[in-house]
Amino acid sequence: MLTRLVVSSSLSSSRRSIIVAAASASSASRFEAFVSSTSSSPTTATAVAATAACSNRSNKYFSTVGNVAISATAKDAAALGCYNTADFCIDETSSVYDAVQRFCAYNIGCLVTTDTQGAVTGVISERDYISKVDLLDRNPNETQIKEIATPLAQLITAKPTESVEVCMAKMLEHEIRHLPLMSSCSSDGSSAELLGMVSIKDLVRTTVQEKEATIKVLTNFSLGKDSYSM
Repeated sequence: MLTRLVVSSSLSSSRRSIIVAAASASSASRFEAFVSSTSSSPTTATAVAATAACSNRSNKYFSTVGNVAISATAKDAAALGCYNTADFCIDETSSVYDAVQRFCAYNIGCLVTTDTQGAVTGVISERDYISKVDLLDRNPNETQIKEIATPLAQLITAKPTESVEVCMAKMLEHEIRHLPLMSSCSSDGSSAELLGMVSIKDLVRTTVQEKEATIKVLTNFSLGKDSYSM
């Protein structure tokens, strides 16, 4: 991985060298440093270097390219969620009651539906049950999942490499709370492989941890911890 540091030209050559040295010493990643006359201030450049140097030591949540923090991905968020250990796939011919039991057993709100061959056919959520079964007094034991599930053609998905921000934007735009993670986001999903599931709760949890990590890095740097003295 190559991390780029934008170092302000207003810094002295010695300080620029210290910034680059601190980053290199604190990370297993390679760094490309270049002097920029457009950096807003020495403080900005120093903060960028501090974030890159300290956060890349673990590289757990994000990396830095220029002065932009690259956020955690959908895969990172899914790893923190309950879907990581839950059996969240269910046969579309099963009863809605079976789906509700699965919701309760794993404390989740959405399941991926599959056909007899195991291919993804859509999703069923708690909202589907409430609005299409319970509210209409339908018998959940006599209603098949495929009768109320969101079909594959209308499914909104994400790729594991997409950022948490992109996933949140998709949820807000389509007013949903779950995204199946697929190997591709094709419209019909015919050649896509199911890789996981991420919920809005997973995205929020990841965002909070990411922000806390950033605050800790900058706080430690301002206190002279885990860095070279400027």
